[in-house]
Amino acid sequence: MDATIAEFATIAEFATIAEFATIAEFATLARLVAMAAHDAGLRAPAYRCPPRLPTNRSIRRLEVMTIVAVRVRGRSVDAVVSDLIEGVLATNEVLPSDRERVRHLLFVATGLAEAPCAQVA
Repeated sequence: MDATIAEFATIAEFATIAEFATIAEFATLARLVAMAAHDAGLRAPAYRCPPRLPTNRSIRRLEVMTIVAVRVRGRSVDAVVSDLIEGVLATNEVLPSDRERVRHLLFVATGLAEAPCAQVA
């Protein structure tokens, strides 16, 4: 697909017609999730793409930061966004009783239509 995210009014509009075409869309969604995390008083991890391991998501904890690597190619927008959000939950060690609320808050911040609010492995 030749379209870029700049041609659409919102991330949600782009997400309804395409998988991620470039790293630019991934970066935009990662920034939205990180900003929402900061607004909620949470630390955002550093994001990268793709993971070094043959998996959809990996989390590496370093002394001063957490790095979340997410595979984009061939995956739905919702699955990738869910992995970005799970990275925030893992970075902040969010309690199980608060996870659904935080997932919903971060998913809504991306501008995507309905928040699935369920963990995607």
